[in-house]
Amino acid sequence: MYKVDIERLPSFMIGEERGLEQGLEQGVYKQNIKVAKALLSKNSDITFIVDITGLSVVEVQKLQSCEEKN
Repeated sequence: MYKVDIERLPSFMIGEERGLEQGLEQGVYKQNIKVAKALLSKNSDITFIVDITGLSVVEVQKLQSCEEKN
């Protein structure tokens, strides 16, 4: 990703930049959840899922318990 000198930007551009970063982070997180669910459906090991997605063990365990209820 590129770096921006925030001190040189007008305030509205700073807000826009931060919003874009947050949106990208949320998108990556949602994709990681989707991947984790797919791996859980294939009975993949939790440690493997954590390594692949970057999610925490607790997050993956919560997803697993939700998948077991369905």
